[in-house]
Amino acid sequence: EDVGVRGCPVAEAVRAFVRDRYFFGTYAWKTGASEILQWVYAFGDPWKEPIRGNHGYAYPAPDGPLPGIPWESIREGIDDYRYHDLLWRLITLARKAGDAKTAAAANAGEQVSREIMSAVAFTYQARSNGTPPPSAATMEKWRWKAALACSELLKHVKLEEALALPLQRPGPLDFASPADDATALKYGEELFADANFEDAHVAWS
Repeated sequence: EDVGVRGCPVAEAVRAFVRDRYFFGTYAWKTGASEILQWVYAFGDPWKEPIRGNHGYAYPAPDGPLPGIPWESIREGIDDYRYHDLLWRLITLARKAGDAKTAAAANAGEQVSREIMSAVAFTYQARSNGTPPPSAATMEKWRWKAALACSELLKHVKLEEALALPLQRPGPLDFASPADDATALKYGEELFADANFEDAHVAWS
């Protein structure tokens, strides 16, 4: 196992921030959120202990901020989101083509998307007993599956035309799956399980 600063295992340092990739990636896609904001703190001295602990997403440096592991995790998550965005644009265009082979490719692409989303739980942000994020290895497999599905669809449709289309994708409730705890979801004014920001006794809606 690689060892980082002051004996901190590098694997441990990376593992702590897979949540950022998940939150900005496949989880964000499933929720259908149009915008994501992240509240960020910086604690401690990042140069004394740059790996362990919560030091924010960038380190101060003489030549400007240096990205940290959480920053890179967010970047990976945004890339995951973009792959899924592209996949559904290609699916939308393929369904307009009208021939059987292209329609079959669209259906196969949708199946890949739904398989991935079936493992993404709305209860990730639950106030108590929230569903933990998947491993980095799992998210990497999801990305490759989405990328391969895009590659197959690009055999039938043109990338430029797909990017020019308005995005048409299922809504969040259309992606509800066994990974979602039905007892924790509220289908009405509230979609997500109760969550908290600073105070465990205050829920958000």
